[in-house]
Amino acid sequence: MEMIEVFSFDELDKDVQRDVINKFINDTEYYEDCDWIEDKYNERLKEFGFFDIKWEYNVGFCQGDYARFTAKVSWDDVILFLREFEDDTIRRVITLIECEKVNVWGDVHNIYRCSSSVHFEYDINVDDEDEFEKLDEFMNWFIGEYHDAFLKFINEIEKEFRKDVEEELLYQISDEYIIENIKANEYRFLKDGKMI
Repeated sequence: MEMIEVFSFDELDKDVQRDVINKFINDTEYYEDCDWIEDKYNERLKEFGFFDIKWEYNVGFCQGDYARFTAKVSWDDVILFLREFEDDTIRRVITLIECEKVNVWGDVHNIYRCSSSVHFEYDINVDDEDEFEKLDEFMNWFIGEYHDAFLKFINEIEKEFRKDVEEELLYQISDEYIIENIKANEYRFLKDGKMI
């Protein structure tokens, strides 16, 4: 009865090792569900008052790649993001919210591919018609100004997220990752590199 020689990865010839790695690369199914990356970005977004966050992404290193999220926005928390506005303006909005003269809420939506849109609504709780008109004008202006800054922030977050997912997928087809995987699973091979 002929004995079959079995080898660990380290015992294979260097050229055969290269062939084994290349076969793993070609057969790899990319783990696009990068939960740990989603968790990391969800925590960042929650700091700015986002909730009900859902990520969608397709990263395969081609022209159609995208990363985007949908969410709702809690104004009371997201007010902390408004640092780029003048302090007096921020203080005024905070005061209006705290005294319940104004209530603001919003949603983040996605358009085809990587574009996002933000929609804010508000209501004004005052009886005086003149005061209502002034607050309405002010909030219209304020949300218009805030919208652009907010959209820029969202697009930057989406770009960062996509970059992290791309790096993770590149790692999954790196020699380092594949060799770690082979050793962790204690795969065994024939002399020609065929896995048994």
